Amino acid sequence: MMSIRAVGTGLAALAVAALPAVAGAADRERAERWEATLQGRFTGSETISFDNGARAQVNSSTGFGFGFSYNFDEHKAAGIDFAWNNLNYSGTATPAGGGAAQNVSGTAYVGSMMVNGTYHFLDGPFTPYVMGGIGLTYTDTGVPAGVGTGCWWYPWYGYVCGPVTYTKTSTDWTYAIGAGLRWDVAPGFFLRGGVQQQWLSVGAASGTPSFIIGRFDIGFKF
Repeated sequence: MMSIRAVGTGLAALAVAALPAVAGAADRERAERWEATLQGRFTGSETISFDNGARAQVNSSTGFGFGFSYNFDEHKAAGIDFAWNNLNYSGTATPAGGGAAQNVSGTAYVGSMMVNGTYHFLDGPFTPYVMGGIGLTYTDTGVPAGVGTGCWWYPWYGYVCGPVTYTKTSTDWTYAIGAGLRWDVAPGFFLRGGVQQQWLSVGAASGTPSFIIGRFDIGFKF
């Protein structure tokens, strides 16, 4: 029959063996910690209708971003994300006075800033999450909006002025909801992947255009 001393010795050994695992789990906790992310983003294709019958077919593309956030506890976090993308598009431009539509194509340069909140369902290192955010998106459509004069200093040539084509730009409200999975892999390091639906309040568009965005984040806690 096993003695009380042997049982006590065995329990003590198990406790000592478990200490690294417990410490490792504690190191992976999120509560009251800041974090930064590097983000890869994939934007799905979308067709957008505009006033007077104009349309644009936006191709799928990849972009990048970065962000900062603070974990109030194991479940709730808030932060800010910055993202950039180049969206190639083709479509039709319709004459204001009537007539045949004209085929157009180009590249829109897009940058966004979004304040967001995240809720993690579990307090462990592996957890599903949901998020929501609101912010602003700046778009340079690449569509000519007028001609002016610009001046530059060139190597060898010196100071030169000439005609410059200005393009149509806009700054619009944007908002998003999404969900995904997070894995706090090691102390100070985590991975996150998810999908979000993002809406863009473009004044000239019919309705509110939206895009499906997939993202993969590499994160650092400190």
